[in-house]
Amino acid sequence: MRSTLISVLVLSAGFLLWVPVWAEVGEGSCQTGEKVCLNNTGDVGANSCNGKGACWDNMGAVGDGSCAGQDACFRNTGQVGDNACNYFGACEYNRGHISQGSCNDEYACVSNRRHIGRHSCAGSDACGGNAGAIGNHSCYGSDHTCGGNSGNIGHHSCNNAGGGDTCLGNSGTPIGNHAGNGDEACRANTARVGKGSCNGEEACWQNAGPVDAYACNGRNACKKNSGPIRANSCTGRGTCTNNSVMIGNHSCNGVGACVNNTAAIGDDQCNEDGACSQ
Repeated sequence: MRSTLISVLVLSAGFLLWVPVWAEVGEGSCQTGEKVCLNNTGDVGANSCNGKGACWDNMGAVGDGSCAGQDACFRNTGQVGDNACNYFGACEYNRGHISQGSCNDEYACVSNRRHIGRHSCAGSDACGGNAGAIGNHSCYGSDHTCGGNSGNIGHHSCNNAGGGDTCLGNSGTPIGNHAGNGDEACRANTARVGKGSCNGEEACWQNAGPVDAYACNGRNACKKNSGPIRANSCTGRGTCTNNSVMIGNHSCNGVGACVNNTAAIGDDQCNEDGACSQ
């Protein structure tokens, strides 16, 4: 570990003054690339901040093996954990806490504003412009998977191994644990999603109705739904697509069971293929 002396501009008694500040820098850090740690004021761990402008104007503490790549943590102000924010522009302008093993891809967490858990946000622009807290092992497997998200996302959610904008543009609403997994599963969703729900290709794409736990699972299960969906309901391909009213608990389970439905459905009803479709 070594200390580097930098100067920062501060306002004192009405005058702008350059004041010396010490930042701790670990072995193998801030060694390669132009302006690699220019004006850095955050402590840097071992083998970090390498690459052109990697930690230029950085103000956050950086762990070991992090912020490698051109502009990887340029003007970052949030804390960066170990083995995180590695790639071109991965965490530039980031303001949130980045946990271990997260945000390792091109612009993965550029301009992120909230806490990101462990091993999350893998993919080009995976969590770019994110404004919601993201749990562990979430938002990975495709490009833009949680880009522009503004709602809190739980653990093991919004993942897609096959590619697709899983929770892109999710708007201000929470998504629970183990939810929203699949190609465009919760893209442009605007309502609360409970745990274990909305898993499958476009399962809750453009959904606008609150979804309780373990509901809306299957391809297009609640696509463009606008009604409240209670627990353990709407499981099956296209089962509650375009539904516009409340569906009770343990109801509408089956292929196309309640597609285009416009009449309120109570508990334990319409549990066969096409049973209450309109």
